[in-house]
Amino acid sequence: FLEPPADPLEHLRRVHELSCGKTVEQMPRENRGVWQYSMMGVVLCTDGVPVNPIKMLRKIDVTNGLFWALLAATIYILAIRAGLVGRWAFLSVLICFLFFGTNRFSYFRYYSLAPSFSSMLIFWLWTAIFFFRKNIRDTITGIIVALLSVPILWVNHKQEAIFLGFIVFVWIVTNIAVTWGKKSLFSGRNAGTKYGIMASLFSINGAGLVFLVIVCWLLPQFDFFLQWVAQFFIRDFGQQYQSLSVIWHGIYIGGRVGDLRVTDTLGGAGVLMLFFSVPYFWPGFLAGTFERKARIFILASLPFFGYFIPLLHFIWSSNVMRVEYYRLCYISMFWLFFADFFYSAEQRICTAALSVNFAKRNDQT
Repeated sequence: FLEPPADPLEHLRRVHELSCGKTVEQMPRENRGVWQYSMMGVVLCTDGVPVNPIKMLRKIDVTNGLFWALLAATIYILAIRAGLVGRWAFLSVLICFLFFGTNRFSYFRYYSLAPSFSSMLIFWLWTAIFFFRKNIRDTITGIIVALLSVPILWVNHKQEAIFLGFIVFVWIVTNIAVTWGKKSLFSGRNAGTKYGIMASLFSINGAGLVFLVIVCWLLPQFDFFLQWVAQFFIRDFGQQYQSLSVIWHGIYIGGRVGDLRVTDTLGGAGVLMLFFSVPYFWPGFLAGTFERKARIFILASLPFFGYFIPLLHFIWSSNVMRVEYYRLCYISMFWLFFADFFYSAEQRICTAALSVNFAKRNDQT
């Protein structure tokens, strides 16, 4: 676990260098693990007392276990908020712990002492509280909480601040789409007709979706728009956009998801999600409402939004180094999808079994 060279060993060094014996004024204020290292320092800092190696290793184990417990509880809460019952929520925790990471290392084993760990906790908690809500009041509250969370994430680990911005954007679009669909396409006398669809497109929500398509897909195809957007970025990695993009006759097709460790991190889960999505969304095949399933599937598929929507991909690729490009895969919550698939299948089987038993009883009567 601590065999060098390894990130956990480096983060232990940073705790003693950046946190132990330092006042808050002396600690770095940007992307240097203020919260993570401070919390670890409470247990690990020696305050000048001679170090007993055995006791120090025990303290490291305790610290690691505490962070694992915090994130396990957060993942469980997220699953409950997504509509899973206890045992299937627990299965989602197991899936996450066993498969979250790359084919080279586990996220929980490798990053448990890194600042991203506590930042992911905030990111997942926000998702649990707000992503499955859709009324106007909760939407406004969720945006405010996200804005207040950004400075907290920024001083700890910037990456998750970008994650939070991505998911808030997708959440708002999802809520607009749900409202648009229910109030325009699926209600009223002309619902589902060409007149109803045209009326939907010219409604406020429909106009909002058209505007998003223009801003997120059409305008980013032009260099003048990308140059204008780039001025708002703090990190000047915009030149990476071309090398990390698949361009066909000047049109953006998608990010380079075939290499750069993207497939190592999410490839297997992505293929399985695509395979299971057919029965998952097939009308009447599995229990559960379409909207709830769609929200869970969106959470599982979030990296693909970032890699295949031009504007989101430009923002990501312009703010990370090449070796960090694959980390957008860590925004995926694929374990919710698989746990809910089995949960929905169980409900369907139980309903079918009850129907058969009820029919047999009626026949006997």
